[in-house]
Amino acid sequence: YSRINQKLIKEVVDLVFDLGESVTVHAPRYGGKRYFITQVRQALERAGVAPLVQLDLPRQQLIGTVDELYQQILCAVNQAAGEDLSEMCRQSPGSDGEQLLFSPIDNLVEKSGRPVILIVPHVDGMAHNLARSLLQAIRPRVQQGKIIVVLSGETDLRELVHGPNSEFNCAHQYVLQGFDLFEFRSQIS
Repeated sequence: YSRINQKLIKEVVDLVFDLGESVTVHAPRYGGKRYFITQVRQALERAGVAPLVQLDLPRQQLIGTVDELYQQILCAVNQAAGEDLSEMCRQSPGSDGEQLLFSPIDNLVEKSGRPVILIVPHVDGMAHNLARSLLQAIRPRVQQGKIIVVLSGETDLRELVHGPNSEFNCAHQYVLQGFDLFEFRSQIS
């Protein structure tokens, strides 16, 4: 359990950048997750981490199909690779949806020759079965050293990333409890 501050941001960046470890961040709604993830991403960018892929899942509408999730992944990978998004984002995985779900990230790993940092804020912003599929796709790639993930979500995310029934076990889990006083003051001044 931690309050958001620069020390915590640095700790997470060090885990991801220096040690290649994956991280999950839990907090209630309006608990500072978006701010925290943004700060971690900016610190990773300043450190020169690449490729860095962030899935920006919609907050107002639930992602409900494999095709919708695939489109989000494809667009995020294309953006990270600096490619034209217009035509690439219209592709669809078709009937092999779950097997091809991570093919854009696999291609980016091959192309870059190094692990991809994957940031997925608001994992619980998709249908539960899709979140499970996403985590099932992530697990072997993390174990093979192909990707390093930073996940965030609200309280129901814990079932997905910890325990005997989880699809992805992550040793580094942080529960945010708002901002520390200095960080809070820096945001309102």
